[in-house]
Amino acid sequence: MKTIKNIIYNLRNGQDQEFDIFNNKLDMQWTLTFEFIDDDIYMMCNYSTLTGLFFESLEELEMYLESTFISDLSYELY
Repeated sequence: MKTIKNIIYNLRNGQDQEFDIFNNKLDMQWTLTFEFIDDDIYMMCNYSTLTGLFFESLEELEMYLESTFISDLSYELY
């Protein structure tokens, strides 16, 4: 949850950002990119448009992230 809270906190300024998420147990890394397009937030995983999702608010994005793999405590921002 700390990872998700940090992502949401950093996105509050409304600027496009990217975050590297790392799992030490699995020795795996993902890059999450966020773009602000009009009034929406566009998120991609590992720069793939196939994984792209739009969110209407930071609250909606936070609820989504809490139901994904990064809610596991072994994931950290890198």
